[in-house]
Amino acid sequence: MEADMLGARYLARAGYDVGAMGGFLGKLEQHNRLDAALTDAPDPAARFNIMSTHPRTVDRIAQAIHLAGAAAGSGLRGRETYLIAIDGLLFGDALKDGMRKRRDFVHPGIGILFTVPPGYVLFNSPQAVVGRGPGKALIQFDMEAEKKAAKVGDLVAYLSRDWGRSLSLGGIERITVGGMEAVTGRGRDSTQEGTMDVRLVVIRDAQRRIFRLLFATPPAVTASQAEGLQRTTYSFRLLSAGEAAAIRPLRLRIVTVGAGDTRQTLADRLPFEKLRLEWFETLNGLAPDQPLAPGGKVKIIAE
Repeated sequence: MEADMLGARYLARAGYDVGAMGGFLGKLEQHNRLDAALTDAPDPAARFNIMSTHPRTVDRIAQAIHLAGAAAGSGLRGRETYLIAIDGLLFGDALKDGMRKRRDFVHPGIGILFTVPPGYVLFNSPQAVVGRGPGKALIQFDMEAEKKAAKVGDLVAYLSRDWGRSLSLGGIERITVGGMEAVTGRGRDSTQEGTMDVRLVVIRDAQRRIFRLLFATPPAVTASQAEGLQRTTYSFRLLSAGEAAAIRPLRLRIVTVGAGDTRQTLADRLPFEKLRLEWFETLNGLAPDQPLAPGGKVKIIAE
């Protein structure tokens, strides 16, 4: 607390608005709540506030400002300068890591595209792309290591004896996906999420690259998700050189609120599948009932 008080005093003496510290940390908590909503997890801000023996960081900063005697809201913020500086800033995934755009995952470097069903939210990492859907349904995409893929012979043997060997797969069949040879099979597994019905799909292109799709659904939702997940399988395809070259990363854009703009119309411009209004409010640090002023500046996400 003493360090917080000193920080508040130094910022006030330098002419800055010390209240912005609390506002910044409040926005971080708002983003944590959005992340929790996207993954159907408990509200992390509320959880930490209840379970912790210390005040939340945002509450601690507000208390430090009060004790330091600093007048919040009376200093410099430089909002216009800040907005100019961040306009065009890269948002989310870099092209080299592949990109999530609403329900699509596209990777210009690898040259692939697939689409997840409505209601699924994509998460991208260097290891895999994961889609989380209704009822704890899950999609995972990854690739076999290049050297190992080059040595794979028959895909049925690879699926049953290698990648899916722990699942005692049944219903194994050869299919064609996007003009490429593919094999699929199903099984059941016990996971931290409980018992899951699992379907594996292996796809191989002319370069002998092996792409892998895993679909996991609790038995109670397997039937309702089956058609959408099958559509995801057959949405998988290779990009043409022209399509790959045309992909652009998402960027933070600063726009002026028009006379007919509302929070919802601006939120609908965001390239997200779920919670677009919540995303817009979080990007702009808006409370749910806070109005927009025509002529004001707000942040959106666009190419």
